[in-house]
Amino acid sequence: MELAEKAYTILIGPSVPMAPELLDFGIDAIAGLVITDAEGVKEASCEQIGKPYSFGLPFLIRKEEFR
Repeated sequence: MELAEKAYTILIGPSVPMAPELLDFGIDAIAGLVITDAEGVKEASCEQIGKPYSFGLPFLIRKEEFR
């Protein structure tokens, strides 16, 4: 995070936790996925289908929303 001190930083990916506490470490936004179809994603992962967003709801938490 030291190298990105003056940059707008986003931590993104389907496995990013929905944890606003991450914003305290210098991250400006976090984006990820909340799984709503656990059985579906389990079956898809066994078949190696790489489209997890059809099994949940995306989220975006921005620092400016919590300050």
